[in-house]
Amino acid sequence: MESLRRLTLNGNGFVFDPMSGESFRVDEIGLYILKGLQQNRSEIEIAAGISDQYFVNSNDALYDIKEFVGSLRMNGLLYE
Repeated sequence: MESLRRLTLNGNGFVFDPMSGESFRVDEIGLYILKGLQQNRSEIEIAAGISDQYFVNSNDALYDIKEFVGSLRMNGLLYE
């Protein structure tokens, strides 16, 4: 997850990658996921937090997290 630590995040969902110069926006939950990943929290821990905070099923949250992480990988923002 070292590749995610380099990302700069702001509270409005703006994400900047200083290595590539690319920037993008994420919604509130995307920001929550990115922050959790940067803090080395597991996908299951992040899903539990989303479930508690946003009142969604934790299995649904985990599925969405896995899709989000897949998207990060596809766009070269996450590699291990």
